[in-house]
Amino acid sequence: MMKRFAVAVCSVALLASSAFATWDYFPPKDAGEGEAKLSFEYDMPAKKTSEMTLGVGARYGIIQGLEASLWLPVPLASSYHNPITDKSESVEKHAGLSVPEIGVRYWLDFGLGFFVDAMLPVDTREGREPDFGLELGVQYSTELTDQISLGSQATLLDLLDDGDIGLHLGLEVDYNLGAAAPYLGLEFPNLLADGDFMFDLVIGCGMDVTDAISADLGVTLGIAGYGDNFPVTISVSGSFHF
Repeated sequence: MMKRFAVAVCSVALLASSAFATWDYFPPKDAGEGEAKLSFEYDMPAKKTSEMTLGVGARYGIIQGLEASLWLPVPLASSYHNPITDKSESVEKHAGLSVPEIGVRYWLDFGLGFFVDAMLPVDTREGREPDFGLELGVQYSTELTDQISLGSQATLLDLLDDGDIGLHLGLEVDYNLGAAAPYLGLEFPNLLADGDFMFDLVIGCGMDVTDAISADLGVTLGIAGYGDNFPVTISVSGSFHF
């Protein structure tokens, strides 16, 4: 049961290109079951640069194999490195609701799933006018042993943009210890983008607090493709299962 609670944690850069509405790489909720989630992320993409984001979301199993989800990202604060003063300075008017995401997933009995994610053109922050976004993808999950589960995802990005279509790949392995489920993941934000080859390492652990409450702590490390920077994202979340 715990392996269903473990959720991969993505960096801010990945969140911008791959909707969180897919929730995770493992099968959706059973029919009539749901989950509400609250998360906090602290992202450090570069020297003396940071961003804090609160996330509120929910998902629900409509029928067996079919799940709908909603995610509301709420940036709280952001700072950037001023090369002139060599200090960190705050970004003004950064807080607000930013691009809600809705998603639908449908899974077949043998572990293959398909999903559609939509990013709504809503941003309450001054001067922000996002466009409607759409992504399509496929997922596959299997239990390698009674304790080890594998989840994977391939996503076509930026389907409604004027530019090139992107491709995101992700892979995660969960180890179910009962009350806790440590996980290890690899993320390839956009394999079709120009420039350096990029990938992130994700390390975390999901924990079963009670039958209805779970928690997750994860760290995402930018391993390659970031130049002289070494991005780090720390994420903490809690979920209520109903």
